[in-house]
Amino acid sequence: MALGTLLNLRSMVRNRIGQPVQKEGPEGFLDTELNAIINYGQLEVARRLLKINQEWFVGVESPSPGAARDTYTLPSNCLEVLSVLRNSIPALKIAVANIGILSVNANYMPAANQPFYYQIAGVIYLKPTVNPGLVKIYFVKKPVELTTDANVTIIPDEFLDLVISYAVMHCKSKMGAPDMALMEKQYDEKFKEIEYKYRADIDTQLPGERDKK
Repeated sequence: MALGTLLNLRSMVRNRIGQPVQKEGPEGFLDTELNAIINYGQLEVARRLLKINQEWFVGVESPSPGAARDTYTLPSNCLEVLSVLRNSIPALKIAVANIGILSVNANYMPAANQPFYYQIAGVIYLKPTVNPGLVKIYFVKKPVELTTDANVTIIPDEFLDLVISYAVMHCKSKMGAPDMALMEKQYDEKFKEIEYKYRADIDTQLPGERDKK
């Protein structure tokens, strides 16, 4: 079972705040309230981790084979398109503002063997048309709301404690904990440690290893 399910996250938060079951009252928490806090937490953690390394949140869309087409709807959890491959060849990204130029100026067209694409809202337009089975879209994932206990956060397992810590910190604030400043400082320091370790790992890589990531 995945560690990052809403059920597991909520259970771990309850263990840390000493409320294993739902409790009403000024210092109590119903599951619905904890769910909301956890969802805010995964958004906050993703926002801060994305500033350190987007590769932790890379997803890939591989459409099913079928009749040749040129439009592809992006997944609902797509934050940013990183690259589009057509038959294993990286497609050149064209600015939407230049679409008109492509249709009237043949000299502006990419080389015959160079696929290209442009994006309008949540749709990719890939030229020339091709069997969808030959297309791969790499993108940065964004968190989607966890609405059922079986839903799994996109936060990598090694960083789930950050989501739990965020939720515990907000619960403790409601419960009137006197050491909130210290908790917030410790929470921020966790991100600094992650960034420091990531930068150190990058700096110690041998020449050429970075390009393999």
